Amino acid sequence: MRWSRSLGLGLVLLLAACTGTQEPQVPALLALGGGAEVRFIKASSLQQRNPEAVATWETPGLLDLAYAPGRLFLLFSDRVEAYDTGGFSEASVPQSLAATQALPSCTKGYLRLGENRLLIACPDLPEAYTWPLTGGELARVNLTGLGPSARLALGPGDRLAYATPSALGHRNLDGSDPKEKGVSTALPPKDLVHDRDSGGLWALYGGTFESRLFRLDRDLNLSDQGFQNPYTALALGRSALVALGRGFQVMNAQGNPIGEPQSPSTPYQAGLVAPDGYLYLAQEGALETWDLLSTPLLRTSTVPLTGFSPKAVAFIPVQ
Repeated sequence: MRWSRSLGLGLVLLLAACTGTQEPQVPALLALGGGAEVRFIKASSLQQRNPEAVATWETPGLLDLAYAPGRLFLLFSDRVEAYDTGGFSEASVPQSLAATQALPSCTKGYLRLGENRLLIACPDLPEAYTWPLTGGELARVNLTGLGPSARLALGPGDRLAYATPSALGHRNLDGSDPKEKGVSTALPPKDLVHDRDSGGLWALYGGTFESRLFRLDRDLNLSDQGFQNPYTALALGRSALVALGRGFQVMNAQGNPIGEPQSPSTPYQAGLVAPDGYLYLAQEGALETWDLLSTPLLRTSTVPLTGFSPKAVAFIPVQ
């Protein structure tokens, strides 16, 4: 049902007007990944303006991280690692390596989660691989016709989703059965996410002074809108879609802006729309927490991260 997430958000916003999130807190950790470490912070402590650091892993050369139930994935230029999160708690984060896979030189790589697979994109090669979330061997993805500027993700049925300078679509991992539409913009692709609720794709194209958001729905209908802000990344959750970069813009499930652009002078590097109804935004040396269910939008905390510049954020429910 394509309207389920937007209807749910509308009802929650109505109930939460001016008061913000009132749901019981789910025990969880926020994992922040930077160039040399992963820091774990108790999520509820950020919401309560009293940050509690739980653990720090030393991870020299870290490029990206992603969380799927039971596993935390870390990407490096020469390998991808999977860690068992079954023993994680709000007080302890054991570093239990479950599996690792070697990679060729993947110096500009990034991760994208699918339903049953993890996508490892290496645009500098260019190459891409998938890895079953439960373990197994890497499988190379056929990137024929997709140049190094393409942004990749896993779309419906773990098909390869792609945003190129001229097209937005998805196809089988072997390159067959493409379903795509041409896009009309001179801006390069910056990010791509798959909306599992609707089956559609969101692609962000951006430049120095502006950005454009395209939506390709399940029936291959294409729509778009422009922003007079240089956004570079997307964060998608059940409660909202957020474009971020120089400032950020919160949107509903149809991509319609909710309120005005926020913090237009702040350069955000990573963002996460979490299941707890909060938006976590990382910039160099700081982490912000925003209550998405507050009217108007409310920043609940800003935590200094001295000497740390997170490039990836993950929300990890724990026991």
